[in-house]
Amino acid sequence: MSGQVLGFGGRILKTDPKAAKYLNSPESDIYHKSKIVYGIFQARKAIIKEDKCFLVEGYTDVLSVHEAGIENVVASSGTALTQEQVRLIKRFTQNITILYDGDAAGIKASLRGIDLVLEEGMNVRIVLLPDGEDPDSLSKKLSVEEFTKYLTEKETDFIRFKTEMLLRETGRDPVKRAEAIRDIVRSIAVIPEIITRTVFIKECSTLLEVSEAVLYNEVNKLLKQKGFQDRNRYPGAYDLPDTKALVPQKQVEPDKGSYYSEREIIRLLLKYGSGEFEKQKEEPEGAEVVVTVADFIVHEIMRDELSFTNKVFGEIFAEYMFHVQQGLFAGDQHFVRHPDPEISGVSVDMLADSYELSRIWSEKLSYVESEERMLKEVIPETIIKFKSDKIKEMRAELHAGIVAAAASGDMDEVSRLQKQVSMLNRALKEISVKLGGRIVL
Repeated sequence: MSGQVLGFGGRILKTDPKAAKYLNSPESDIYHKSKIVYGIFQARKAIIKEDKCFLVEGYTDVLSVHEAGIENVVASSGTALTQEQVRLIKRFTQNITILYDGDAAGIKASLRGIDLVLEEGMNVRIVLLPDGEDPDSLSKKLSVEEFTKYLTEKETDFIRFKTEMLLRETGRDPVKRAEAIRDIVRSIAVIPEIITRTVFIKECSTLLEVSEAVLYNEVNKLLKQKGFQDRNRYPGAYDLPDTKALVPQKQVEPDKGSYYSEREIIRLLLKYGSGEFEKQKEEPEGAEVVVTVADFIVHEIMRDELSFTNKVFGEIFAEYMFHVQQGLFAGDQHFVRHPDPEISGVSVDMLADSYELSRIWSEKLSYVESEERMLKEVIPETIIKFKSDKIKEMRAELHAGIVAAAASGDMDEVSRLQKQVSMLNRALKEISVKLGGRIVL
Protein backbone atom coordinates (compact mmCIF):
# COMPACT_ATOMS: atom_id res chain seq x y z
CA MET A 1 0.00 0.00 0.00
CA SER A 2 2.88 2.38 0.76
CA GLY A 3 4.86 1.46 -2.36
CA GLN A 4 7.59 -0.26 -0.38
CA VAL A 5 9.02 -3.60 -1.51
CA LEU A 6 7.74 -6.52 0.59
CA GLY A 7 8.97 -9.42 -1.54
CA PHE A 8 9.72 -10.59 -5.06
CA GLY A 9 7.83 -12.66 -7.60
CA GLY A 10 8.85 -14.08 -10.97
CA ARG A 11 7.08 -15.89 -13.80
CA ILE A 12 8.71 -18.35 -16.19
CA LEU A 13 8.91 -16.99 -19.75
CA LYS A 14 8.98 -20.32 -21.60
CA THR A 15 6.83 -23.43 -21.49
CA ASP A 16 8.42 -26.06 -19.27
CA PRO A 17 6.14 -28.64 -17.64
CA LYS A 18 8.89 -29.57 -15.16
CA ALA A 19 9.40 -26.03 -13.90
CA ALA A 20 7.21 -23.97 -11.59
CA LYS A 21 5.21 -21.28 -13.38
CA TYR A 22 5.76 -18.77 -10.56
CA LEU A 23 8.58 -18.28 -8.08
CA ASN A 24 7.92 -16.09 -5.03
CA SER A 25 9.77 -14.87 -1.98
CA PRO A 26 9.11 -17.04 1.07
CA GLU A 27 6.62 -15.88 3.68
CA SER A 28 8.16 -13.54 6.26
CA ASP A 29 7.20 -11.05 8.97
CA ILE A 30 6.48 -8.41 6.32
CA TYR A 31 5.46 -10.55 3.33
CA HIS A 32 2.22 -12.50 3.59
CA LYS A 33 1.04 -13.45 0.12
CA SER A 34 -2.59 -13.87 1.20
CA LYS A 35 -2.66 -10.29 2.54
CA ILE A 36 -1.04 -8.60 -0.46
CA VAL A 37 -2.88 -7.23 -3.48
CA TYR A 38 -0.30 -6.94 -6.25
CA GLY A 39 -0.30 -3.54 -7.94
CA ILE A 40 -2.54 -1.78 -5.38
CA PHE A 41 -0.06 1.08 -4.88
CA GLN A 42 0.05 1.87 -8.62
CA ALA A 43 -3.68 1.26 -9.17
CA ARG A 44 -5.33 2.92 -6.18
CA LYS A 45 -5.76 6.41 -7.71
CA ALA A 46 -7.27 4.93 -10.89
CA ILE A 47 -9.54 2.68 -8.79
CA ILE A 48 -10.85 5.72 -6.90
CA LYS A 49 -11.29 7.72 -10.12
CA GLU A 50 -13.13 4.94 -12.00
CA ASP A 51 -14.88 3.64 -8.84
CA LYS A 52 -14.10 0.12 -10.00
CA CYS A 53 -11.32 -2.41 -9.59
CA PHE A 54 -10.44 -5.13 -12.11
CA LEU A 55 -9.05 -8.25 -10.44
CA VAL A 56 -6.84 -10.70 -12.35
CA GLU A 57 -4.76 -13.69 -11.31
CA GLY A 58 -1.09 -13.03 -12.01
CA TYR A 59 1.62 -10.39 -12.22
CA THR A 60 1.92 -10.40 -16.00
CA ASP A 61 -1.85 -9.98 -16.35
CA VAL A 62 -1.61 -6.77 -14.29
CA LEU A 63 1.37 -5.50 -16.30
CA SER A 64 -0.25 -6.18 -19.69
CA VAL A 65 -3.68 -4.75 -18.79
CA HIS A 66 -2.00 -1.69 -17.27
CA GLU A 67 0.09 -1.35 -20.43
CA ALA A 68 -3.12 -1.52 -22.50
CA GLY A 69 -4.34 1.64 -20.79
CA ILE A 70 -6.48 0.18 -17.98
CA GLU A 71 -4.76 1.19 -14.76
CA ASN A 72 -7.39 0.20 -12.16
CA VAL A 73 -6.24 -3.43 -12.18
CA VAL A 74 -4.69 -5.58 -9.43
CA ALA A 75 -3.92 -9.27 -8.87
CA SER A 76 -4.49 -11.79 -6.11
CA SER A 77 -1.15 -13.33 -7.16
CA GLY A 78 -2.56 -16.76 -7.90
CA THR A 79 -3.96 -17.35 -4.40
CA ALA A 80 -7.58 -17.96 -3.54
CA LEU A 81 -9.12 -14.60 -2.72
CA THR A 82 -8.85 -13.84 1.01
CA GLN A 83 -10.80 -11.59 3.36
CA GLU A 84 -7.74 -9.35 3.86
CA GLN A 85 -7.38 -8.83 0.10
CA VAL A 86 -11.08 -8.06 -0.32
CA ARG A 87 -11.03 -5.49 2.47
CA LEU A 88 -7.91 -3.85 1.06
CA ILE A 89 -9.70 -3.27 -2.28
CA LYS A 90 -12.84 -2.12 -0.47
CA ARG A 91 -10.93 0.85 0.93
CA PHE A 92 -11.04 2.39 -2.55
CA THR A 93 -14.23 1.10 -4.20
CA GLN A 94 -17.35 -0.98 -3.67
CA ASN A 95 -17.20 -2.33 -7.23
CA ILE A 96 -14.99 -5.21 -8.29
CA THR A 97 -14.87 -6.97 -11.67
CA ILE A 98 -13.06 -10.31 -11.83
CA LEU A 99 -11.52 -11.45 -15.11
CA TYR A 100 -11.56 -15.22 -15.68
CA ASP A 101 -10.02 -17.19 -18.52
CA GLY A 102 -11.98 -20.05 -20.05
CA ASP A 103 -10.78 -22.72 -17.60
CA ALA A 104 -14.10 -24.06 -16.20
CA ALA A 105 -12.43 -26.11 -13.46
CA GLY A 106 -10.45 -23.11 -12.24
CA ILE A 107 -13.54 -20.88 -12.24
CA LYS A 108 -15.61 -23.36 -10.24
CA ALA A 109 -12.82 -23.77 -7.68
CA SER A 110 -12.68 -20.02 -7.10
CA LEU A 111 -16.44 -19.40 -6.84
CA ARG A 112 -16.53 -20.04 -3.10
CA GLY A 113 -14.04 -17.25 -2.51
CA ILE A 114 -16.37 -14.75 -4.17
CA ASP A 115 -18.79 -15.16 -1.26
CA LEU A 116 -16.20 -13.27 0.82
CA VAL A 117 -16.62 -10.30 -1.52
CA LEU A 118 -20.41 -10.47 -1.38
CA GLU A 119 -20.30 -10.70 2.41
CA GLU A 120 -18.40 -7.42 2.54
CA GLY A 121 -21.31 -5.76 0.73
CA MET A 122 -19.35 -5.21 -2.49
CA ASN A 123 -20.79 -5.34 -6.01
CA VAL A 124 -19.17 -8.22 -7.90
CA ARG A 125 -19.17 -8.61 -11.66
CA ILE A 126 -17.51 -11.24 -13.84
CA VAL A 127 -15.91 -11.12 -17.29
CA LEU A 128 -15.35 -14.52 -18.91
CA LEU A 129 -12.55 -14.40 -21.48
CA PRO A 130 -12.54 -16.56 -24.66
CA ASP A 131 -11.19 -20.12 -24.45
CA GLY A 132 -7.41 -20.19 -24.42
CA GLU A 133 -7.09 -16.52 -23.57
CA ASP A 134 -6.05 -14.76 -20.41
CA PRO A 135 -5.90 -10.99 -19.70
CA ASP A 136 -2.25 -10.91 -20.76
CA SER A 137 -2.78 -12.54 -24.17
CA LEU A 138 -6.11 -10.88 -24.99
CA SER A 139 -4.87 -7.37 -24.16
CA LYS A 140 -2.01 -7.89 -26.64
CA LYS A 141 -4.30 -9.08 -29.46
CA LEU A 142 -6.83 -6.24 -29.19
CA SER A 143 -6.41 -2.49 -29.39
CA VAL A 144 -7.02 -0.45 -26.25
CA GLU A 145 -10.50 0.54 -27.53
CA GLU A 146 -11.39 -3.05 -28.46
CA PHE A 147 -10.16 -4.46 -25.17
CA THR A 148 -12.03 -1.85 -23.11
CA LYS A 149 -15.19 -2.44 -25.17
CA TYR A 150 -14.91 -6.20 -24.66
CA LEU A 151 -14.67 -5.83 -20.88
CA THR A 152 -17.65 -3.47 -20.80
CA GLU A 153 -19.91 -5.61 -22.98
CA LYS A 154 -19.07 -8.97 -21.37
CA GLU A 155 -19.54 -7.93 -17.73
CA THR A 156 -22.28 -9.77 -15.84
CA ASP A 157 -23.18 -9.76 -12.16
CA PHE A 158 -21.78 -12.64 -10.13
CA ILE A 159 -25.07 -14.22 -9.02
CA ARG A 160 -26.36 -14.41 -12.60
CA PHE A 161 -23.00 -15.75 -13.78
CA LYS A 162 -22.89 -18.42 -11.07
CA THR A 163 -26.53 -19.40 -11.66
CA GLU A 164 -26.12 -19.82 -15.41
CA MET A 165 -22.85 -21.74 -15.05
CA LEU A 166 -24.17 -24.19 -12.44
CA LEU A 167 -27.40 -24.77 -14.38
CA ARG A 168 -25.41 -25.64 -17.52
CA GLU A 169 -23.51 -28.27 -15.53
CA THR A 170 -26.56 -29.86 -13.90
CA GLY A 171 -28.43 -30.53 -17.14
CA ARG A 172 -31.60 -32.52 -16.43
CA ASP A 173 -30.34 -34.18 -13.24
CA PRO A 174 -32.81 -33.07 -10.51
CA VAL A 175 -30.45 -33.95 -7.63
CA LYS A 176 -27.60 -31.88 -9.07
CA ARG A 177 -30.03 -29.08 -9.88
CA ALA A 178 -31.29 -28.99 -6.28
CA GLU A 179 -27.72 -28.86 -4.97
CA ALA A 180 -26.89 -26.05 -7.42
CA ILE A 181 -29.89 -24.06 -6.15
CA ARG A 182 -28.74 -24.53 -2.55
CA ASP A 183 -25.26 -23.34 -3.52
CA ILE A 184 -26.68 -20.20 -5.15
CA VAL A 185 -28.93 -19.53 -2.16
CA ARG A 186 -25.89 -19.73 0.15
CA SER A 187 -24.21 -16.98 -1.88
CA ILE A 188 -27.32 -14.79 -1.77
CA ALA A 189 -27.66 -15.29 1.99
CA VAL A 190 -24.24 -13.80 2.79
CA ILE A 191 -25.14 -10.48 1.11
CA PRO A 192 -25.64 -8.04 4.01
CA GLU A 193 -28.01 -5.61 2.24
CA ILE A 194 -31.66 -6.71 2.35
CA ILE A 195 -32.59 -4.80 -0.83
CA THR A 196 -29.72 -6.35 -2.79
CA ARG A 197 -30.69 -9.83 -1.56
CA THR A 198 -34.29 -9.21 -2.63
CA VAL A 199 -33.26 -8.15 -6.15
CA PHE A 200 -31.11 -11.25 -6.61
CA ILE A 201 -33.86 -13.53 -5.28
CA LYS A 202 -36.28 -12.13 -7.86
CA GLU A 203 -33.75 -12.57 -10.68
CA CYS A 204 -32.78 -16.09 -9.62
CA SER A 205 -36.42 -17.07 -9.31
CA THR A 206 -36.79 -16.49 -13.05
CA LEU A 207 -33.48 -18.14 -14.00
CA LEU A 208 -33.99 -21.18 -11.76
CA GLU A 209 -37.72 -21.52 -12.43
CA VAL A 210 -38.31 -21.66 -8.68
CA SER A 211 -40.88 -19.49 -6.89
CA GLU A 212 -39.64 -16.47 -4.97
CA ALA A 213 -41.37 -17.78 -1.84
CA VAL A 214 -39.25 -20.95 -1.88
CA LEU A 215 -36.02 -18.98 -2.31
CA TYR A 216 -36.99 -16.50 0.42
CA ASN A 217 -37.72 -19.42 2.72
CA GLU A 218 -34.32 -21.02 2.06
CA VAL A 219 -32.45 -17.74 2.54
CA ASN A 220 -34.32 -17.01 5.77
CA LYS A 221 -33.61 -20.50 7.10
CA LEU A 222 -29.89 -19.90 6.59
CA LEU A 223 -30.04 -16.48 8.20
CA LYS A 224 -31.94 -17.83 11.19
CA GLN A 225 -29.61 -20.74 11.75
CA LYS A 226 -27.71 -20.10 14.95
CA GLY A 227 -24.26 -18.78 14.10
CA PHE A 228 -24.68 -18.80 10.28
CA GLN A 229 -23.58 -15.19 9.88
CA ASP A 230 -20.76 -15.56 12.39
CA ARG A 231 -19.53 -18.73 10.70
CA ASN A 232 -19.29 -16.82 7.44
CA ARG A 233 -17.71 -13.79 9.06
CA TYR A 234 -15.30 -15.80 11.24
CA PRO A 235 -14.71 -19.08 9.37
CA GLY A 236 -12.98 -21.66 11.52
CA ALA A 237 -13.80 -20.02 14.83
CA TYR A 238 -16.28 -22.77 15.67
CA ASP A 239 -13.85 -25.53 14.68
CA LEU A 240 -11.29 -24.66 17.35
CA PRO A 241 -10.87 -26.59 20.60
CA ASP A 242 -12.08 -25.06 23.84
CA THR A 243 -9.49 -22.32 23.97
CA LYS A 244 -10.80 -20.93 27.25
CA ALA A 245 -8.99 -23.78 28.98
CA LEU A 246 -5.74 -22.66 27.33
CA VAL A 247 -5.97 -19.05 28.56
CA PRO A 248 -4.55 -18.37 32.01
CA GLN A 249 -7.38 -17.26 34.28
CA LYS A 250 -5.59 -14.04 35.25
CA GLN A 251 -5.90 -12.79 31.64
CA VAL A 252 -9.70 -13.02 31.59
CA GLU A 253 -10.25 -11.75 35.16
CA PRO A 254 -10.83 -7.96 35.22
CA ASP A 255 -7.68 -6.08 36.23
CA LYS A 256 -7.87 -2.87 38.18
CA GLY A 257 -8.18 0.45 36.35
CA SER A 258 -8.42 0.29 32.59
CA TYR A 259 -9.29 -3.40 32.03
CA TYR A 260 -12.79 -2.81 30.63
CA SER A 261 -11.86 0.11 28.38
CA GLU A 262 -8.83 -1.83 27.07
CA ARG A 263 -11.05 -4.83 26.41
CA GLU A 264 -13.58 -2.64 24.59
CA ILE A 265 -10.87 -1.15 22.33
CA ILE A 266 -9.70 -4.65 21.34
CA ARG A 267 -13.27 -5.88 20.83
CA LEU A 268 -14.01 -3.00 18.44
CA LEU A 269 -10.77 -3.67 16.53
CA LEU A 270 -11.48 -7.39 16.18
CA LYS A 271 -15.12 -6.97 15.22
CA TYR A 272 -15.04 -3.85 13.05
CA GLY A 273 -11.33 -3.10 12.41
CA SER A 274 -11.45 -3.36 8.62
CA GLY A 275 -14.81 -1.61 8.33
CA GLU A 276 -15.22 1.95 7.14
CA PHE A 277 -15.15 4.64 9.81
CA GLU A 278 -15.08 7.73 7.59
CA LYS A 279 -13.83 9.06 4.25
CA GLN A 280 -11.08 11.65 3.92
CA LYS A 281 -9.94 13.64 0.92
CA GLU A 282 -6.44 12.81 -0.27
CA GLU A 283 -4.26 15.75 -1.24
CA PRO A 284 -3.56 17.13 -3.80
CA GLU A 285 -6.00 15.22 -6.03
CA GLY A 286 -8.88 15.53 -3.57
CA ALA A 287 -9.91 11.88 -4.07
CA GLU A 288 -11.81 10.25 -1.21
CA VAL A 289 -9.97 7.51 0.69
CA VAL A 290 -11.62 5.19 3.21
CA VAL A 291 -10.33 5.47 6.79
CA THR A 292 -10.96 2.17 8.53
CA VAL A 293 -11.92 1.67 12.17
CA ALA A 294 -8.42 0.26 12.80
CA ASP A 295 -6.78 3.30 11.15
CA PHE A 296 -8.73 5.67 13.40
CA ILE A 297 -8.29 3.78 16.70
CA VAL A 298 -4.56 3.10 16.21
CA HIS A 299 -3.90 6.74 15.25
CA GLU A 300 -5.79 8.10 18.26
CA ILE A 301 -4.02 5.86 20.77
CA MET A 302 -0.52 6.21 19.29
CA ARG A 303 -0.88 10.00 19.08
CA ASP A 304 -0.83 10.12 22.89
CA GLU A 305 1.72 7.28 23.15
CA LEU A 306 -0.58 5.22 25.38
CA SER A 307 -0.02 1.56 26.21
CA PHE A 308 -2.09 -1.39 27.45
CA THR A 309 -1.82 -2.80 30.96
CA ASN A 310 -3.30 -6.20 30.04
CA LYS A 311 -0.59 -8.27 28.32
CA VAL A 312 -2.82 -10.05 25.77
CA PHE A 313 -4.71 -6.89 24.82
CA GLY A 314 -1.38 -5.10 24.37
CA GLU A 315 -0.04 -7.82 22.06
CA ILE A 316 -3.19 -7.76 19.90
CA PHE A 317 -3.03 -3.96 19.64
CA ALA A 318 0.69 -4.08 18.75
CA GLU A 319 -0.05 -6.43 15.84
CA TYR A 320 -2.89 -4.18 14.65
CA MET A 321 -0.56 -1.17 14.83
CA PHE A 322 2.07 -2.96 12.73
CA HIS A 323 -0.47 -3.92 10.06
CA VAL A 324 -1.96 -0.40 9.91
CA GLN A 325 1.51 1.11 9.48
CA GLN A 326 2.14 -1.31 6.58
CA GLY A 327 -1.22 -0.50 4.96
CA LEU A 328 -2.37 -4.09 5.55
CA PHE A 329 -5.27 -5.71 7.40
CA ALA A 330 -4.92 -7.94 10.41
CA GLY A 331 -8.12 -9.87 9.64
CA ASP A 332 -10.28 -11.77 12.13
CA GLN A 333 -8.73 -15.10 11.12
CA HIS A 334 -5.24 -13.80 11.93
CA PHE A 335 -6.18 -13.63 15.62
CA VAL A 336 -8.68 -16.51 15.78
CA ARG A 337 -5.98 -18.90 14.51
CA HIS A 338 -3.09 -17.12 16.21
CA PRO A 339 -0.27 -19.44 17.33
CA ASP A 340 -0.40 -17.85 20.80
CA PRO A 341 -3.28 -19.68 22.57
CA GLU A 342 -3.92 -16.69 24.85
CA ILE A 343 -4.51 -14.38 21.87
CA SER A 344 -6.63 -16.91 19.97
CA GLY A 345 -8.67 -17.63 23.11
CA VAL A 346 -9.46 -13.96 23.75
CA SER A 347 -10.25 -13.42 20.05
CA VAL A 348 -12.65 -16.35 19.82
CA ASP A 349 -14.42 -15.22 22.99
CA MET A 350 -14.91 -11.70 21.64
CA LEU A 351 -15.90 -12.68 18.10
CA ALA A 352 -18.00 -15.77 18.63
CA ASP A 353 -20.25 -14.30 21.31
CA SER A 354 -21.98 -11.80 19.02
CA TYR A 355 -24.95 -11.41 21.36
CA GLU A 356 -23.03 -10.09 24.37
CA LEU A 357 -23.24 -6.31 24.76
CA SER A 358 -20.16 -4.58 26.08
CA ARG A 359 -20.13 -3.38 29.67
CA ILE A 360 -19.76 0.24 28.50
CA TRP A 361 -22.62 0.22 26.00
CA SER A 362 -25.16 -2.16 27.58
CA GLU A 363 -27.25 0.73 28.89
CA LYS A 364 -27.05 2.77 25.68
CA LEU A 365 -28.07 0.26 23.04
CA SER A 366 -31.43 -1.45 22.84
CA TYR A 367 -30.29 -4.07 20.34
CA VAL A 368 -26.94 -5.60 19.43
CA GLU A 369 -27.61 -4.72 15.78
CA SER A 370 -27.66 -1.03 16.71
CA GLU A 371 -23.96 -0.93 17.55
CA GLU A 372 -22.65 -1.08 13.98
CA ARG A 373 -24.90 1.81 12.98
CA MET A 374 -23.59 3.85 15.91
CA LEU A 375 -19.84 3.26 15.43
CA LYS A 376 -19.12 6.96 14.85
CA GLU A 377 -20.43 7.62 18.34
CA VAL A 378 -19.30 4.39 20.01
CA ILE A 379 -15.65 4.47 18.91
CA PRO A 380 -14.67 8.07 19.84
CA GLU A 381 -16.38 7.79 23.23
CA THR A 382 -14.70 4.43 23.91
CA ILE A 383 -11.30 5.97 23.09
CA ILE A 384 -12.02 8.92 25.41
CA LYS A 385 -13.00 6.48 28.20
CA PHE A 386 -9.76 4.54 27.55
CA LYS A 387 -7.73 7.77 27.79
CA SER A 388 -9.46 8.82 31.01
CA ASP A 389 -8.63 5.45 32.59
CA LYS A 390 -5.00 5.83 31.55
CA ILE A 391 -4.84 9.34 33.03
CA LYS A 392 -6.23 8.02 36.32
CA GLU A 393 -3.55 5.30 36.33
CA MET A 394 -0.86 7.95 35.76
CA ARG A 395 -2.34 10.09 38.53
CA ALA A 396 -2.29 7.15 40.96
CA GLU A 397 1.40 6.60 40.19
CA LEU A 398 2.13 10.29 40.78
CA HIS A 399 0.31 10.22 44.13
CA ALA A 400 2.48 7.27 45.19
CA GLY A 401 5.54 9.24 44.09
CA ILE A 402 4.41 12.27 46.12
CA VAL A 403 4.04 10.14 49.26
CA ALA A 404 7.52 8.65 48.75
CA ALA A 405 9.11 12.07 48.06
CA ALA A 406 7.44 13.62 51.11
CA ALA A 407 8.66 10.76 53.28
CA SER A 408 12.22 11.38 52.13
CA GLY A 409 11.91 15.15 52.63
CA ASP A 410 12.38 16.02 48.92
CA MET A 411 9.88 18.89 48.74
CA ASP A 412 11.08 20.03 45.29
CA GLU A 413 10.08 16.62 43.91
CA VAL A 414 6.77 16.84 45.75
CA SER A 415 6.08 20.24 44.12
CA ARG A 416 7.04 18.95 40.67
CA LEU A 417 4.78 15.90 40.95
CA GLN A 418 1.89 17.97 42.31
CA LYS A 419 2.06 20.18 39.20
CA GLN A 420 1.78 17.07 37.02
CA VAL A 421 -1.21 15.86 39.04
CA SER A 422 -2.85 19.26 38.53
CA MET A 423 -2.34 18.96 34.76
CA LEU A 424 -3.89 15.49 34.76
CA ASN A 425 -6.87 16.74 36.78
CA ARG A 426 -7.50 19.46 34.17
CA ALA A 427 -7.33 16.81 31.43
CA LEU A 428 -9.86 14.64 33.29
CA LYS A 429 -12.18 17.62 33.63
CA GLU A 430 -12.04 18.20 29.86
CA ILE A 431 -12.72 14.50 29.26
CA SER A 432 -15.73 14.56 31.58
CA VAL A 433 -17.20 17.29 29.36
CA LYS A 434 -16.62 15.18 26.24
CA LEU A 435 -18.27 12.23 28.00
CA GLY A 436 -21.47 14.23 28.23
CA GLY A 437 -20.89 16.05 31.49
CA ARG A 438 -20.41 12.90 33.57
CA ILE A 439 -17.94 13.45 36.38
CA VAL A 440 -14.77 11.32 36.14
CA LEU A 441 -13.80 10.56 39.74
